[in-house]
Amino acid sequence: MGHPLLAEIFERIAHTLDHGGMPLLVFDLDGTLFRTGGRHLAVLRDFAAGADPALEGIAALREALPQITPEEFGYFVTDALAPWGLGGPALNAALVKHWSDRYFTSAYCVYDTPAPGALDLVNAVVSAGAVVWYATSRAEPTMGIGTRLSLQQHDFPLNERAALAMRGDLAQSDRDFKEAIIAAAAQATLVAQFENEPGNANLFATAYPDALHFLIGDVHSPDAPEPLSSVVHSEDFVLPGAWP
Repeated sequence: MGHPLLAEIFERIAHTLDHGGMPLLVFDLDGTLFRTGGRHLAVLRDFAAGADPALEGIAALREALPQITPEEFGYFVTDALAPWGLGGPALNAALVKHWSDRYFTSAYCVYDTPAPGALDLVNAVVSAGAVVWYATSRAEPTMGIGTRLSLQQHDFPLNERAALAMRGDLAQSDRDFKEAIIAAAAQATLVAQFENEPGNANLFATAYPDALHFLIGDVHSPDAPEPLSSVVHSEDFVLPGAWP
């Protein structure tokens, strides 16, 4: 269930419009608007299908694979293996290599699924008069096509009021990309921002202390800092009542 403070978004949008401003909401994608367990699972299935039968542990993985669900994955593709007693140095190393070559590609990001309530919230804020930025550090050269297809297949708006911003340079860091988004957001009135990485949420909260800042879900990098007190944790985007 989403945090009750999500309901305040619409009051802030209306207030901004009443005062002649342009209300802006910024959404990260991976682990925020989208759950990526399906992408992890698709990579794992392809790995299991093509792996050397002599690889230690692959037979057990193939046997257990039909029972592994997208919800069992966290930040790493190997997170779903240990609870089933699977894995091992050789298998994990081969899996991670396979994963790193495929996970960050258009062909696999179409397996992502929207977080609960995400589509309803995005459509509601656009209808209320806000502008939406999907600001993701996914790289345009490798994931641009798949990201647009994924947004469209799940009916997220992608138009003059809902724009996609991606890293154009593979060498650019996630932090540098988010800092560029933070600077660009100054042209509007940031109403709310949504992240899964505490470090990025903290950057936004420091730059825009008057906005609402939400940390979504619990999938983030293992070395993430503690979120600032102004960053609110929300399991998803669902409220007890319907979105306006």
